[in-house]
Amino acid sequence: MRQMLDSLVSKQMRQKGFAEAGIIGRWREIVGDDLADAVAPVSLRMPRGERMGGTLTVRTESAFAPILQHREMHLIERINSHYGFQAVAKLSIMQGPLPRINRRKKVVVQPLDAEQEGKLSELISPHKDSELAKVLGRLGREVYGRDKDGSD
Repeated sequence: MRQMLDSLVSKQMRQKGFAEAGIIGRWREIVGDDLADAVAPVSLRMPRGERMGGTLTVRTESAFAPILQHREMHLIERINSHYGFQAVAKLSIMQGPLPRINRRKKVVVQPLDAEQEGKLSELISPHKDSELAKVLGRLGREVYGRDKDGSD
């Protein structure tokens, strides 16, 4: 099933000009959080018969377009660093709404009080002195220490 899904996704990515789906899946890692929140890749078109010097089309909200124009070379450098060669020579900016992506909110983890630490120790005690106890301890501290304001 996974292979079939990968082949379908890869076919769609190639139709959009992305030789590898990694640039889509790793977009945030490649361009950084600030650009990934404001810019989405649309297609990558190479000159006929070439594997370098392509035009990357990206979509951004109209308010961010002037900032993106100013940071164009920075974005191109980041993408070419990912590819390891000069895959992208220029950027084509489309203005419009970005696809809605559910982003996880950063979870605020508060330190545990003595009562919570006691409960956690009691739960972990059957596994003490093991790697499992360490993992359960980290998990328990995160669960017990989450902000309980109802926003999660």
